[in-house]
Amino acid sequence: MTTNDVSARPWYATEDCGKWCRGTHAPDSEVEDRDCWSDLYQVPLKYLPGSVRDGVHKPEGFTVNLSKGWREAEPHITLGSIEGSLDLTKLTLSEAERLAFLLTKLVDLARDGDNADVVDEGHREGHHPDYHGSAS
Repeated sequence: MTTNDVSARPWYATEDCGKWCRGTHAPDSEVEDRDCWSDLYQVPLKYLPGSVRDGVHKPEGFTVNLSKGWREAEPHITLGSIEGSLDLTKLTLSEAERLAFLLTKLVDLARDGDNADVVDEGHREGHHPDYHGSAS
């Protein structure tokens, strides 16, 4: 058997948890119990109305955290809703990095439009090859 033999490699994550993991499992836990998750962070949003419960205003917004299932090779970022237990979407680390880059560029553009770099033209809506066929 060679090291390239797929059947010789485990199909689940075998590495120790990252320092960000808040799970209560041990390295020798059953594989199904090795799901990892980070602290949950909230981003209240000014333009969403939120709700009032028991006389207290509850803002609406996003929650973000890292998660990694026991079958996953790398963690993903889960974007959820403050008011609900709804997961809005999951982003790979590369997708999250790209989104963070674009959000930062847009903030820079809004705050210092004359001196900010223009957002990457190749990925504007209607110009992304993944959504509209190959670039011409």
